[in-house]
Amino acid sequence: ANILAEVPSVVSPNEFEFIRDLTAKTFMALEEAWKHFDVELVDMKIEFGRDVNTGQILVADVIDNDSWRIWPNGDPEKQLDKQSFRDGEDLDAVTEKYRVVTDYTKRFTV
Repeated sequence: ANILAEVPSVVSPNEFEFIRDLTAKTFMALEEAWKHFDVELVDMKIEFGRDVNTGQILVADVIDNDSWRIWPNGDPEKQLDKQSFRDGEDLDAVTEKYRVVTDYTKRFTV
C-alpha cells in the first residue's frame, strides 16, 4: 500500500501551487543575488508555515548558510556552505567560509 496516499494533505492544491511558485521566486532572487559575486546557488531548502492570524502561507524559515549549497565559479571544490563542516573540514577554514558568506550577503541587492 502507498502510505503517502493515506496521509491527508495540510495544504490545498492551490496552496501547493502557491508554495511551489514562492519557492521558485525565492530561489531565483537569491540566485540573482549570488551571481553578482560569481557564486552559483546550486540548491536550497526553505520551510513554510501559516500566519497564526490570517492562515496565509509564508516562508517560515531562516535562510542562511545552512539552507543552501553555493559554489564560487560553479566549482564544488570551492563550496562556501555547511557541507564543509559536514565533511569535517578544519573549523578555522569553515569559520572563514561563513565569514566570506556573511560579507557577501551584507551586500545583497535583491
